[in-house]
Amino acid sequence: MIRSRFFIPFLASVAFFWLASCAPQARYAEFEERIPAEFDLPVGGRDIAIFAVKEHFDSTFTTGIMGGFMAKLAEDRGIGLDRIRNYLVSDPDYARDSAILRRILAERGSELNFVISDAVMEKPERNADNYYQVMVIPYAARLGVYDSLSNCIYENLFADSIFIKSFRYGGEKIGEVEEYMAEISFEMGRTLASALSPQWKGENRMLAVFSGNAWTKACRMAQDFKWEEAIEIWMKLADSANPLHSAYAAYNVAVGCEVLGNTALAGKWIDYSLARMQTREALALKEELGL
Repeated sequence: MIRSRFFIPFLASVAFFWLASCAPQARYAEFEERIPAEFDLPVGGRDIAIFAVKEHFDSTFTTGIMGGFMAKLAEDRGIGLDRIRNYLVSDPDYARDSAILRRILAERGSELNFVISDAVMEKPERNADNYYQVMVIPYAARLGVYDSLSNCIYENLFADSIFIKSFRYGGEKIGEVEEYMAEISFEMGRTLASALSPQWKGENRMLAVFSGNAWTKACRMAQDFKWEEAIEIWMKLADSANPLHSAYAAYNVAVGCEVLGNTALAGKWIDYSLARMQTREALALKEELGL
């Protein structure tokens, strides 16, 4: 099960491996990006209470969201589960009435309180080709964070999607969405909690390499995380009279700019690359960056 979301990267490490292909040869740069927390959660040593509001789903679904949230929060923050209390709120009107909610938090709450409410799932979408079948399940849920005085210090409505994938060629088949409710709700809870702590996500980017000292040197520079030096070499190679070499060198520059966080400049180099020659790599990168 995979969820989809885009973030600005903070790069931690990089490694390379070879992938044989037709000219040019492809190298894939693997690195991790640090996804910043959407809210700087002030946990400290405080005890925690989680309130999950039961909407039109059954209590099993609601407790699944709460369980996923609690597990992810404890994992990311190194919190012992003995510091976390959890409650199921049976009537959604309680959460929508601020006076009632404050009373519930005052009576049952802790030093730091989380309220998960307004959980909805849209109709699943199914897509398939000769090999795979994918079911996409859009959903939304509201997360509120309250202090010990029942003051709301953070609130946001999160929208995301759950992806369930099967290998049709191997005889696998995706059933009805009801069969996956426990897993879906648990993943929804984990997704909500992940917004409260920095996350690390593995990424990879393809670099094009031709024979020659300059191409090899540039890739070694990138391998040593010297992207600025590598970009300088690729910029010179982009002036090549050979349109294929020029296009792929410009594509590499675009990759370097994107890795360094300058998406606007990456877009300009993608356009230059495509002007020299239409390559599927540059087209794919342009689409991925939404340019």
